[in-house]
Amino acid sequence: MMMKGFPRMQVRSTSMRTRRNENRAVVRMLLTSALLVAMLSVASCSGVGLWATDIGDILSKPAEYSGSELTVRGRVTKSLKVPFVPGIYWIDDGTGQIAVVTHGQPALSNATVRVRGRVDFVAAVGSMPIGLHIAEIKRR
Repeated sequence: MMMKGFPRMQVRSTSMRTRRNENRAVVRMLLTSALLVAMLSVASCSGVGLWATDIGDILSKPAEYSGSELTVRGRVTKSLKVPFVPGIYWIDDGTGQIAVVTHGQPALSNATVRVRGRVDFVAAVGSMPIGLHIAEIKRR
């Protein structure tokens, strides 16, 4: 009679080990999935402009940034809205100040904003751009 109980204990032990291994596999899969989601989130943040370009860099190398789409962050120093003309506001990030042209309502003075836009200028005299600004695409 003892012999019949012995194999049962082995089966239970093996069954418990199997469950434990399955639980570990599930935990590993969940951790791997969480890590993957975190990595994708960080990668996608660059697309929505989590990392901002310094305005000072844009001002010091305007030809390098001309036509490129980028994100800047800063405090609105001035805001101007004239009827029938695109709105304009200036933001300062501590490294410099640049104008942002918007077709919507301009940001309010002293607001902190993150702007995604395209670097542009009105004209160029030699290698000096005149009217360097960012044409707003998206603002937060």
